[in-house]
Amino acid sequence: RALFDLGALCQTKGLYEEAAEAYSTALRAQPVFAEASFNLGSVLLALGRGEESPAHWKAALRAAPELARNLIAAG
Repeated sequence: RALFDLGALCQTKGLYEEAAEAYSTALRAQPVFAEASFNLGSVLLALGRGEESPAHWKAALRAAPELARNLIAAG
């Protein structure tokens, strides 16, 4: 969880490369981690690597289908 928290902190500060590395490392340790997968997809998009994002978002939705409802509700 510490690596996820590091990724989230880096992401909020705009340190997307560092966030991507932290989320990727968290996912190597815990491959089914919906929030890390979703956030990794988001930072990859911010880095201009959007072609990689859908795979991570799909993994997040497979791990936690309720994320779809939250995303729809968020608009």
